[in-house]
Amino acid sequence: MPASEKQSSDLNPRPLWTEIGLRLLAYGWRTIINPRWLVMALFGRFVFIRSWVYLTQKPSTRPIGEHFSGTIFPDLDINQTVETLKADGLCLGINLPSSILKKLLQSIPTERTYKIEYSYGAQYATSNNLALENPLLQAEVNQLSQDPVLTTLAAQYLGTVPIYSGSKVWWSFGLHHHARVKPQPVHCFHYDLYDYHCLRFFFYLTDVDEQSGPHQFVKGSHSQRRFNYAFSPMKACTDEEILEYYDARNIITIVGSAGTGFAEDPFCFHKGTPPQQKDRLILMVQFVAHDYGVLNDRDNPFAFYRP
Repeated sequence: MPASEKQSSDLNPRPLWTEIGLRLLAYGWRTIINPRWLVMALFGRFVFIRSWVYLTQKPSTRPIGEHFSGTIFPDLDINQTVETLKADGLCLGINLPSSILKKLLQSIPTERTYKIEYSYGAQYATSNNLALENPLLQAEVNQLSQDPVLTTLAAQYLGTVPIYSGSKVWWSFGLHHHARVKPQPVHCFHYDLYDYHCLRFFFYLTDVDEQSGPHQFVKGSHSQRRFNYAFSPMKACTDEEILEYYDARNIITIVGSAGTGFAEDPFCFHKGTPPQQKDRLILMVQFVAHDYGVLNDRDNPFAFYRP
């Protein structure tokens, strides 16, 4: 079914100072909940501090076995996956079995209601977190988040006992549905700070090609970056800045059929591209090393700002 429109009185990109003000408001809200989050948000931008935290945290004692009972990823090589993640910040090939994909899709509501959100000066059409609105879908996602291969991967990459900090299932709607949404980039390249160390698993629930809003990623940018990037309040760079510093061959565009999955360190530069002809449905599961109590699967209370 086509997306149904949620009314919005303001569909123009917000001025830079307005967005900075909203961002500071969100930061203040998170700091009130847990002041330790602000310390992480300020110092977690620096690669050498992130490395120091990694070396001083309590290590995970979880063993890596050859077989994991109940996993839906029995053929995934954990050691190779972790090595790839540490080198590139990204690992492809963590794909959902067709039976699991079918169960997830059966739990997705047929009606697609969209809302207008803003990010980095652009507007885009997205949905709420569907997993929060559907207990059956939430149960399926929670079961996926407990998969022993995924949790072991998170433990080995994070270097400590992983904390499941939330999940999200959402639509990104194609511009052909929404004449009121101007065809602007959904994001510029940016990185996210959810913790000193974080790992996300993404799964496409629809076929994603070049016209369906594929995810783009800068390989190796979690460990190689200009020092001044840490001082940008927006945590973002233009395409030109990225191409100036990183080889174009390191910019990965991820396309694939429904069920395609990958693991990503969100400290790497990445961005979503705006769907042009097809809507995109995607699932995300997130693990962190520290729980600040402010970053989970709930939609941001500041609906006009998405970090």
